Amino acid sequence: MTTEKCSTDEILLQNAWNKIDITGEYITEDGRLLRIFSPGTWNVEAGPDFTNAKISIDGRILTGDVEVHGNSSDWFNHRHDRDSAYDNVILHVVEHEDLPSGKRELLPPALLIKPAGVETDDEKIISGRCAGYFANLEECQIRSMLTAAGMERFYLKSGRILRQMLLSGTEQTCLRLMFEAAGYKRNRECFLELFNRFREYPPDIRKECFEAILWGESGLLPDPAVAVLSEEMRCFTENTWRLWWKIRIGSRHGIDWRRDGGRPVNSPERRIAALVSLYRTFGETPLRTLYVHISSIANQEEAGRELVKLLTLHDILWDKYTSFELAKKPGPGAVFGAASALETVVNVVLPGMAAAAKIDGRADDIRAAAIWNVLPSTQDNRITRVAAARWFRDKAAANQVMTGAAVRQGVIHLFQEFCDKCHTDCNSCLIYNSI
Repeated sequence: MTTEKCSTDEILLQNAWNKIDITGEYITEDGRLLRIFSPGTWNVEAGPDFTNAKISIDGRILTGDVEVHGNSSDWFNHRHDRDSAYDNVILHVVEHEDLPSGKRELLPPALLIKPAGVETDDEKIISGRCAGYFANLEECQIRSMLTAAGMERFYLKSGRILRQMLLSGTEQTCLRLMFEAAGYKRNRECFLELFNRFREYPPDIRKECFEAILWGESGLLPDPAVAVLSEEMRCFTENTWRLWWKIRIGSRHGIDWRRDGGRPVNSPERRIAALVSLYRTFGETPLRTLYVHISSIANQEEAGRELVKLLTLHDILWDKYTSFELAKKPGPGAVFGAASALETVVNVVLPGMAAAAKIDGRADDIRAAAIWNVLPSTQDNRITRVAAARWFRDKAAANQVMTGAAVRQGVIHLFQEFCDKCHTDCNSCLIYNSI
């Protein structure tokens, strides 16, 4: 995926599109009538400049992404024509049209606009109409609403996990979800592929050689005869290769890992090291083992802290490395830190415990929800940042309210169910129109 930085002029152009008058009518370069319901959300990550926009061209409603360039030819210069991340672009916003008609026809419809002044990052996301409604509520009312939405998300998530457990088994489902969570959004499919490959090996081989299988099937093991490695990393790589060659099922292509500018401490290598540590600690029964650890802890907050502590994973070698060749900056760091552990407790472990309790006929699903409800705040992500900017006129007010995992999960639930589904077009939002 392309991750080139925008020029100053292009940022000005992005700003102009972000603040474009959505009450107006426009004409595309090929002479069609354009109306804008929502310019989308300014994307600060790799991929199209704006996501989830809503427009109409000659009366036909379109939803998707918007890409902004100084020149139309930049589409090809930046190789977007070869990048599937741009397949959902519905409008190309440019300042200058410099393509011949033959090439222009290969691109999405174009709209010519002029740059506007630079704005701060906080102003990249424009407040929605519901910001006025939130401003009139007491903090306790907002927290109550968001917590209720969060609990709804918990039970929906637990219900989905329950269905998977009935099909695949309790522990296998939990382990698969933990593999998937290790991939974040960039490499979820890759880690699912790694899980499926891992499960192809007989149970006794998995138990004895789990580290070699995970590293070998990942395709990331370097050739120690060629790669520039430290002595301890060379020793690890040679030993892993030696065992892997004896047990591997067969030769097959490596997994297509994505990096595209992600944080080095979250590299695929370190996530695989985290899964090795997870398996070393819990084997193939992570849910049962975690449940036993907290079953005698009466206090819900203490039980939540214990789960996070148990899932904060270290590796004596990989705590120091971000890849086979590169050491981390000074100072050790867990391959699966407390923040990642908390996310896993929120999204996998406690909803999984609630689902497993229903299968076993226990009442522990209520306790799992109670622990979940008192967990501390998870990290900010794209949704929580955008929701805070759209729903609250005052950033301090958003920070005051959006504390605790349940509240943040409620933010995600409401945003996905309403803002995302109406493509941030406030006029068609069910919540706003019911106020």
